[in-house]
Amino acid sequence: MTAPDFVQLQDAPQLSIVAAVDALLDHLAAALTCAHPEILGHPDDGDSPPVWLADVVTSDARRLQALLHRYRKAVDYEQSDHPSRRLAPIE
Repeated sequence: MTAPDFVQLQDAPQLSIVAAVDALLDHLAAALTCAHPEILGHPDDGDSPPVWLADVVTSDARRLQALLHRYRKAVDYEQSDHPSRRLAPIE
């Protein structure tokens, strides 16, 4: 996700923290994968709790990132001049 620019932040200041959380989730997933490379395979019941929890946290982080990206697209769309966003003229 790209960082919001000044104009976007004027209209939607929440995008600054959305972009920051997105970046933080990338770092979290990378750190957990480095600490527990076995999560790249198929974790099994014999793995220790930190391993399978790292797998769950990484998976959930990716799902949260997908939601943040959808939120950002929705805000961008709402701020756009897309023809379907324009109000019909009052007659």
